[in-house]
Amino acid sequence: MDYPNAGRISVTPKRECTVAIRIQPWMGRTLEAKVAGRKRAMKVEGGLAVFENVPAGKTVELLHPLRTKKVREVARGRMFTGVWRGPDVVYLLPHGKPLRLYQRIAGKKKVYPKAKKQKTAGTGFTAAPTQQKDKYTVGH
Repeated sequence: MDYPNAGRISVTPKRECTVAIRIQPWMGRTLEAKVAGRKRAMKVEGGLAVFENVPAGKTVELLHPLRTKKVREVARGRMFTGVWRGPDVVYLLPHGKPLRLYQRIAGKKKVYPKAKKQKTAGTGFTAAPTQQKDKYTVGH
């Protein structure tokens, strides 16, 4: 999968088989199918894109438009604003202190922050702010 940067799911089987990929409602209706880089028709059965007789080692791709959507949600009594790209949250406000609650940024490799060596008293956990820059500007 290429989320959150592109609307693409790919599967490369190890042996000849039928490949089925679930079609999610957020994918929209404009789907494109490819096998080994060439456009190919697909069957849609029970919410699945079905590709029959896919040769071993040939990549199946399901491509769709990827939309960005801002959603306000309540979690544990707090209001959050999340920016979604396909199935991924790419931005979340409020950020949280001292660690950001969420790190995913579209177009950038995911960064796993490392805390400083100094430990918080008795917990074995060190909290430190992260340095990843935001791509999205969402009202605070």
